[in-house]
Amino acid sequence: MGFNQPVVDTSPKVSDEVRKTTCYMCACRCGINVHMKEGKVAYIEGNKDHPVNQGVLCAKGSAGIMQVNAPSRLRAPMKRVGERGSGEFEEITWEEAYDIAVSKLKPIRDEDPSKLAFFTGRDQSQSFTSLWAQGFGTPNYAAHGGFCSVNMAAAGIYTMGGAFWEFGQPDWDHTKMLMIFGVAEDHDSNPIKMGLGKIKARGAKVVGVNPIRSGYNAVADEWVGITPGTDGLFILSMLHCLIKAGKIDLEYLSQFTNAPVLLDETNGSAEEGLFLKDKDGKALVIDRNTGKLAPFDGKGVYPDLAGTHRKAGVTHRTVFHYMIERYMSEEYAPEAVAERCGISAKRIRKLAAELADVAFNQAIELDRPWTDFAARSMIKWWGGPFRSTRCAEFQHMLTAFKPAARCMFCKSCSALLKRRAACGSNHPTPSQQLRTPNRTAKSLRALRLTGHTWASPTGQMTFACAKTAVPHVSIKRSHGKTPCPRTA
Repeated sequence: MGFNQPVVDTSPKVSDEVRKTTCYMCACRCGINVHMKEGKVAYIEGNKDHPVNQGVLCAKGSAGIMQVNAPSRLRAPMKRVGERGSGEFEEITWEEAYDIAVSKLKPIRDEDPSKLAFFTGRDQSQSFTSLWAQGFGTPNYAAHGGFCSVNMAAAGIYTMGGAFWEFGQPDWDHTKMLMIFGVAEDHDSNPIKMGLGKIKARGAKVVGVNPIRSGYNAVADEWVGITPGTDGLFILSMLHCLIKAGKIDLEYLSQFTNAPVLLDETNGSAEEGLFLKDKDGKALVIDRNTGKLAPFDGKGVYPDLAGTHRKAGVTHRTVFHYMIERYMSEEYAPEAVAERCGISAKRIRKLAAELADVAFNQAIELDRPWTDFAARSMIKWWGGPFRSTRCAEFQHMLTAFKPAARCMFCKSCSALLKRRAACGSNHPTPSQQLRTPNRTAKSLRALRLTGHTWASPTGQMTFACAKTAVPHVSIKRSHGKTPCPRTA
């Protein structure tokens, strides 16, 4: 007896048109192909030719089709007709909606526009929030981003020059240690998943800092189960350890950050705590070449982290002075924050030491010439402590300096000649550094140096800061092994 098999179309026509765009289900902006059928969205897939996601699309991105096809999608203005919270609405025309808005907003604008507080949610109109609010005349406005990712984006611009994911990512091809703090899987999941796969395949270490071990933290090599809301305190405690150990890149801070910028310390002035600026509005630093004030981005300017400027009886100090004074405080010591963070002091020190080891002992260099913000030509791209020799301009400048000027610490010392006796007439050599006699507390208090390190006969490094000197207790050096910073 014969059996008739049903005819099945195994390759049905998915669409009659494909439109290429980017996904808006998160800030990642993955490339997508939107398949249209009879003028309607029928299917979404990843674009294999897009550099961000290379064809990968997450479930969230696939669900983007419902932004268009969802039965609950609003297609007209809605007016509440019941009590607040009752969920009773009716559709009205756009003209009716405009009339209602004008009747409520016009009296406010006529009297005082700033009385309006304006907020928009997460949708495609966020970019118009400030445009509309400023046109109305109110400074009191915000959008979804201000409570979500914009704060992180601002930090990204200040630290790495890019807002976040689509503008700047970790160097997945060369990174040797990656720490992720509270990274959820709801943003940038495709590039991060691909990147984690890359670095784990290379044997790089991934540390996940999160109260719960899920998602990326589940595949991390080390999970740090931190107390919610204490990430910043944990980071500052590691910074405390790194400063004590002298494991901060002083020259990078000097050349590429606002650390050497002078702050206005005029008590009670409207500018107190803000940058000192010249008549052109440029932030001012002390140029180590001349010992005088100079704009931070001036040609040939070599900013001094320990610089000070005295005017009208007021001494103006650098951002770096304040940073060291604050974060060298014992309130940021691992023992002081361990209980609040839920992480042992020993573990905080261990992670700080691992960061220092990767950054200072496993530096990455790429033969890629580049030009920085001050139009200085760099010989290489580096991932590790900055060396002046990587900049053609710095190389020329260094040849004109005396030998002592090659070290950031030495130059800081020479800028404070009256206190020079407290740290010796010359900066110690690597071997001398470990044999320096133990200084008295009085001498240490006299060292008004924020960037000077020396070592006791035991090999323990000591960091002199403001009025205190705190012995470093976790990283020790053997005799003759401590290189002079910047010259090694």
